[in-house]
Amino acid sequence: MDKNIQTAMVMQKKNPQAAAGDILRAAAYCRVSTLQEEQNGSFEIQERYWKKKIEKDPKLELVKIYGDRISGGSMWKRVEFLQMLQDARDGKIDIIYTKAISRFARNMAECLACVRELQSLGVRVIFENDGIDADSQSGEMLLSVLSAIAQQELNEKSQAIKWAFNKANKSGKPCHNCPYGYRKVKDAEGKTTRDWEINEDEAERVRLAFDLAEQKKGIKEIQDALNAYEEERSTEFHWSAFRTRNLFTREAYMGDLLTNKSVCINYLTKESVKNAGQFERYYITNHHPAIVSREQFERVRTLFKNGEMQERKCRGES
Repeated sequence: MDKNIQTAMVMQKKNPQAAAGDILRAAAYCRVSTLQEEQNGSFEIQERYWKKKIEKDPKLELVKIYGDRISGGSMWKRVEFLQMLQDARDGKIDIIYTKAISRFARNMAECLACVRELQSLGVRVIFENDGIDADSQSGEMLLSVLSAIAQQELNEKSQAIKWAFNKANKSGKPCHNCPYGYRKVKDAEGKTTRDWEINEDEAERVRLAFDLAEQKKGIKEIQDALNAYEEERSTEFHWSAFRTRNLFTREAYMGDLLTNKSVCINYLTKESVKNAGQFERYYITNHHPAIVSREQFERVRTLFKNGEMQERKCRGES
């Protein structure tokens, strides 16, 4: 079992079961995972539905509607979900409603571990759309089956997305996020395309960094210069040594693009690692407008390889 699951499974004393006729303290959990759901107001619709349902039932008292705007991944990374668990551990909740297992969790092991902990705390969990009451005799068995199905569907979706991304990479039109200094081009209807254009405000910093690097300034000197630039413009943006150094490793600034630098190795946790040959990589020349010339980029890269930039450190730099 995942270490995160073991960490989260802090078993505590059960809450006293509510006696027959007692008012149950009810909560609901909502989640939206895609931009389309967000734009369609799915989160607010879920909130209103549960608020109305709970307040309408005289046997229920609304504690809180918890909700996260976040894509799949591990439930242990969701702020509101974790707060709901903590409130349950603190004895503030008797029953939790959610629309479906897919809203609650995508990972069967995590889902069952969480439900079992809530049951140990005396908290009942109901998945309305799936018709599952986790406290019923058949609830856990149904939960296991449906969770496994949901997990398999997620795996198939992940594989389909990888195939589509690889096809786009091979065609020279990758679906790739822009690095600092660029933004996606919008079409006549205002929709975002795959093409990139230069963000001139950010590109000024990139050019400054490369000009200083070509003068054989050390990373600390360039970092300080960039932060002074930000301070003059009152942006509150901070350049770390890592972010500064990373500028000089991006072939994107000379107009090229290398795909699949990192790869997702776990479709449930979204864990990514450096691509060491697990997937094909494609180098696309002149993919987008360059911020610095190819010649300047290569000159700076040579300085890095030769260690000349690292020799010019500011006093006190380790």
